[in-house]
Formats: sequence, C-alpha cells, structure tokens
Amino acid sequence: MSKLDNDFLALKALSHNLKTAFGSTSVEVDKLVTMMALSKLAGNFYHIRTSLETLDKHLTIDDIERRVLNERNTQMIQAPKFVSATVL
Repeated sequence: MSKLDNDFLALKALSHNLKTAFGSTSVEVDKLVTMMALSKLAGNFYHIRTSLETLDKHLTIDDIERRVLNERNTQMIQAPKFVSATVL
C-alpha cells in the first residue's frame, strides 16, 4: 500500500472516530477531515514542486555542458597511464 493510501485510511478512521464522538450526522467533522486531507495533499505537491525547482536550479543546461567539457578537458590533460618501453 502506498503512503497516500495509508494517509487516506488514517483520515477515514479519524473521520469515523470523530463522528462517533460527536454524533453520526456531524457535517463539521466531514469538513474538518476534508480540509486536513486537502492541506496534506497541498503540502505534498508543494514539496514535490519546490524539490523539482531546486533540482532545476542546480542542473541547468549550462552547468551540464560545463561539467561535460571539464571532464573532457581533464581526460585530455591527464598523463598517459603507462609509457611504452620504446619511448624510454
């Protein structure tokens, strides 16, 4: 079961418990639980969106191209790993 399924089941249980405590026809309980669910979902989407924006800021095309060029230049500058006997 996913975390979202678990959260939904927890909210259903909370709704049931509150309705039992305050009366089975309590519309306010439904409103409260719905607002809690929407708040939770909004928080999850906000976290995902801000995480993607943060990732996007750190991985721009220029950064990726610069990193690739740096790796290529480093490989070209590095000395050979072995020297042939004929060169010596």
